[in-house]
Amino acid sequence: MITRTLRMIVIYAICIFAMGCTAISTTSTASMTNSTTSTTTSSTTTSTTTAPTTATTTTTPTTTSSTTTSSITTTGTTTVATTSVVTLEPGHFPLSKLQTDYDQFVRYLSYNPQIFTNRVELEEVIESQRELLADGMTSLEFFRVITVVMSAIRCGHSFVIIPSAIIGEVFDAESAYPIDVRLIEGKLYVVGIDGDTQLEFGDEIVSIDGISTQDVTADMMRYLSADGEGTAYKTIVFSQYYLYYYQLYLATEEAIDVEYIDDSTGASQSETLTRNCPNVHGWVQEEPFEATYEDDVAIMTLRTFYPEYPYTLTDFYLFFEEFFQTVASQGIHKMILDIRGNGGGDPRVASRLLSYLLPEPAPYFAPESPNYYTGLKDRVPLSEPHYDGRLATLADAFCFSTCGHFASLLQFHQVGVIIGEETGGGYTCSDTSRNFTLSNTMMQIRTSTTQWTVAVEDMTKGRGALPSIHAYMSLEDYRDEVDRVYLTGIEWLNEQE
Repeated sequence: MITRTLRMIVIYAICIFAMGCTAISTTSTASMTNSTTSTTTSSTTTSTTTAPTTATTTTTPTTTSSTTTSSITTTGTTTVATTSVVTLEPGHFPLSKLQTDYDQFVRYLSYNPQIFTNRVELEEVIESQRELLADGMTSLEFFRVITVVMSAIRCGHSFVIIPSAIIGEVFDAESAYPIDVRLIEGKLYVVGIDGDTQLEFGDEIVSIDGISTQDVTADMMRYLSADGEGTAYKTIVFSQYYLYYYQLYLATEEAIDVEYIDDSTGASQSETLTRNCPNVHGWVQEEPFEATYEDDVAIMTLRTFYPEYPYTLTDFYLFFEEFFQTVASQGIHKMILDIRGNGGGDPRVASRLLSYLLPEPAPYFAPESPNYYTGLKDRVPLSEPHYDGRLATLADAFCFSTCGHFASLLQFHQVGVIIGEETGGGYTCSDTSRNFTLSNTMMQIRTSTTQWTVAVEDMTKGRGALPSIHAYMSLEDYRDEVDRVYLTGIEWLNEQE
């Protein structure tokens, strides 16, 4: 079970799932999934979850830039004004072009409904980040400046698309760091060894390049887009690929100096980590859905709500029908629904699954949501064979967009229990997103434009669906390769007998 949890999730963090809603012009989508790649289907343009290397990105411009400087020299009674042109290296930009792109970027933010935004804070961030612009900045340096502003919008569907050249250097390089780490209760632990290092499983990394891990984590939080405060989502993203996001957002060198506490001796040690082993954490393509039956428990794993080619809406509908027919024919009354890592997708898929689980017909979308999906503001009829048994839904902070909507509806209608952690998305979000390209750096940004809300009441804006039972992987669980969340679900189901 642990391999599913440990699969590479860098794509979720690099982008952020868009909502499975509609299509609008200007390279826009309204899909409720998390991604940087737009794919045109027969009727809609939706975002897809794809490997970072295939994302819609731009490479660093290779043209040479120049900037003009002026000076005044006085010799005796003669004053001479001189003007010189300083040629910048390829990939570096003059301050004037950076300022132009920055102002253009800020104007594009006006398309965002800013439903979670603290407007005063945003204006302060815009001004403080503008002051960081400097002559000769690289694409990465400019990316870091504007990403902090985009994060202040507090919208998980809005982000600066990482240029493909930077993705290649940071995430997709042939070599990787020799350790795998996870954030567990706010501390950074080694949970895997992939190459040459003196660190061992269980060692706690307490500082990176002379800065405490707690301060590094807090600093990185400023860069990543998420709905509302987004602490749960940001934490799980960094936990999966901590050292690489440190490289993306903060590092000045590829080599990383770490101080750590030896798990076996308790002594403080230090080491310089380099990329000295093959990068084996490639993107793993998995089936969107899976059904297994263990003893008297039916397990549905749903990794996305998005019907990405070659899968269609019909494929999802048939899968649901066959699953619940099997459950009914075998007389199964215990079910686990595993939606961990599900970044969203098409609301029609989510509403169809809900129709097998809700106690009575209920609307999916709230009245204030756009009128795009026919029938989803009405009471959605129940599907047969309807499931009325015990349900444990396993969730994590990667559950976003449509998945956040789905979990919120389960929670509101009190369908079973949610086990795991707070979802990254909640009952409302904004999407129908549009892509824009800045004129000089060619940096691409993506911003949502429309709010989508599901039909619930008395839930906290800017928070995800909260679990009834909190469960997470401990250091010992990683050591023993135990899926603690799954086992907690099985225990709860058995306790209800």
